[in-house]
Amino acid sequence: MQIKGFSIIAISSIMVLAFLGENCQFSILQYKIFFFVSLFCLFISIFCTFKYLLKIEELKERILVQHSQLKTIIDDTSFITYLCNIDGTILIVNKNFSSIFKSNPDNFIGANLKDYCEDGHLSKIIDENLYVKETKMPLFIERKLKLKGLQGIYSVMKYPVFDSDGNVIRIVCINKNIDKEKELENRKNTFVSTLIHDLKTPIIAQIKALDLVIGEKFGPVNNNQMEFLMQIKDSCVYMSDLIFNILDTYLYDDGKAHIYQEKFNLIDILQLTVSNLSNLIKEKRQEIIISSIKNTEIFADKFQIQRVLTNLLSNSINYGFSNSAIEIEIFQKEGYLYLTINNHSPYIPKDKINLIFDKYYSMSGLNSLTRSSGLGLYLSKQIIDAHNGEIYANSEVNETCTFGFCLPKD
Repeated sequence: MQIKGFSIIAISSIMVLAFLGENCQFSILQYKIFFFVSLFCLFISIFCTFKYLLKIEELKERILVQHSQLKTIIDDTSFITYLCNIDGTILIVNKNFSSIFKSNPDNFIGANLKDYCEDGHLSKIIDENLYVKETKMPLFIERKLKLKGLQGIYSVMKYPVFDSDGNVIRIVCINKNIDKEKELENRKNTFVSTLIHDLKTPIIAQIKALDLVIGEKFGPVNNNQMEFLMQIKDSCVYMSDLIFNILDTYLYDDGKAHIYQEKFNLIDILQLTVSNLSNLIKEKRQEIIISSIKNTEIFADKFQIQRVLTNLLSNSINYGFSNSAIEIEIFQKEGYLYLTINNHSPYIPKDKINLIFDKYYSMSGLNSLTRSSGLGLYLSKQIIDAHNGEIYANSEVNETCTFGFCLPKD
């Protein structure tokens, strides 16, 4: 606006000089006209310049207010909080940050985080900042915080600050210490692991003893006794499966589970799983229909994939209607081997089917006679994820339900 004002003066002056140069003789009226035109242009220029300066002052005041508000918000947080550029240049820190280094918060302005980080820790911070810049999304992670004079496990939350064009120019970082929470979690895991270990041995011993009795190793068993013994064994097997599910769930959650890959045919493991569940299938008077491509070789953990098949198929049997068919299909698509299980079962609403792979979520509400720990499908998802595959589920209002997974063929 200021430039425009001065341009008006320049143009008007040139016009006057040009007129004077070409016309040495002109009337008083012409003098007055050009005088007032020049005066008007000068007035407009001054007015525009004044307005421009007022606008600058207004913007300065707004920036100061926003800065003050942001600083107040950061200061009031109970965690270690700071505002920085992408390269780690510090703009604002709160009292919790400054108290670590026993200095005034204003002394950190313009400094760089590298001056306060342990060796190599700055590169991790910069990588996180670049991730936020590229994705334009907040980042939430748990990691060790290595500042000079301060170390521990922290929940790190990073939020992008945008300019008027929508580009990320700064990062607000909030660090919450979670050492106590992690210690409590480790104690809980230790307790669960110890409990599972103490329960596992007697349960396995009971199953082995029941197998001997059911196999009539100690003498003949009549039909009523056999039925009663089979019910006891089923309960023990259920408890055994529950114990191992809990154990493996904690192993996957802690990142301690291992995948032992080998080449095998998926159809062979499927047929073995169907055979193992044959008694349950007969009890529900259901029919298993399998269709498959010829080449079902896969490179994966055979034992873990069989657990997934057992979980998915047993769910389809338990929640499926009696006297119905369960269709299983194996096919290949875009370098992945797919296995889908279709059954006829109660409709699962969309808001619930998205939760069935969550830990401890149980579908037992659909069938009051069905027992469920809420770990089987969660554990199945962890296993498939560890194989770089995908597990999925879908339910239709016509009471057709689909569960399945896909694994990389190579």
